[in-house]
Amino acid sequence: MNDLKRFLQGFWRERPLSGAVLYFVAVSALFFGVGRLLPQLIGTEIIFRLILSAMILIFLYVIYGWTPKALGFSAKGIGTSIRLSWSEWLKIVMYLALLLMLANPEALNQLLQSGTSAGYAPMMRGVAQNLSALTPQKLAVTILFGVSVGLFEETFFRVGLVAQLRVRFADSCRGAWCTVLIGAGLFAALHMMNAFGQSLAVTAMQVIQAFGTGVLWGAVYWRSGNAVIPVILHSLTDILIVLATAGTAASVAPGFSSSVALMAFDVGLAAIYLRPQKTRYSGIQTRSLWYNDQIGNGANLLK
Repeated sequence: MNDLKRFLQGFWRERPLSGAVLYFVAVSALFFGVGRLLPQLIGTEIIFRLILSAMILIFLYVIYGWTPKALGFSAKGIGTSIRLSWSEWLKIVMYLALLLMLANPEALNQLLQSGTSAGYAPMMRGVAQNLSALTPQKLAVTILFGVSVGLFEETFFRVGLVAQLRVRFADSCRGAWCTVLIGAGLFAALHMMNAFGQSLAVTAMQVIQAFGTGVLWGAVYWRSGNAVIPVILHSLTDILIVLATAGTAASVAPGFSSSVALMAFDVGLAAIYLRPQKTRYSGIQTRSLWYNDQIGNGANLLK
């Protein structure tokens, strides 16, 4: 067992980029492979995602010695993360306001009669139907499901993947962009699996949006080093989406042009956050651990 541990540590430490890609493939295979063998129940999905999140944190501790606190599960950097995530908070507030409006029959009728949203009438009626059928039990399950998704995906990508890629590229403007773009690209690639259960057009829009979101959230995590706020934002987003669409054919996906515009906005905002004078040092607290001596003053000595 100790020999296996030393072998794995040597592989991941000496080949951080290959290790990060292998990590992505292994976790993805576990998620989709084992997930398909489990009963298709929402409770099982919640528990499974929580277990995978714990396994990722254990792996990062065993291989690198990174504790959850060092990876950002603490109050450190929380103010920076909240500030840099202003656009995501705005999206959530706007989406919540829309759901509250659709939950009000009088406001919904006025919106439908105005004629300004005629093309979205079926979607709005579907969302209103979901909200009218909401019970405390359904709300509780939806919250647990959203939290499990947010925790798993942020632990998988923003915490596990970005922190590992940073070992390879170190702290610099180029290193920050390489880390964030590769992480976002793999995050978007994972969403291609949605094509097995929906149209290619909707999947393409989700991939485009996921890439933009991955770049922005990766930049925020790289700057702040805080993992708590990304988990909260991701969880809130998924909770609101599930409340709006679960159980019906209603879709809240924007059009292709809107998806591209959202991606461009997120990438542009990330470019402001990752400008050269702001990327000399990352907020991720794993810098003080074993590989810092090998990297030195931002120089990449790992091959």
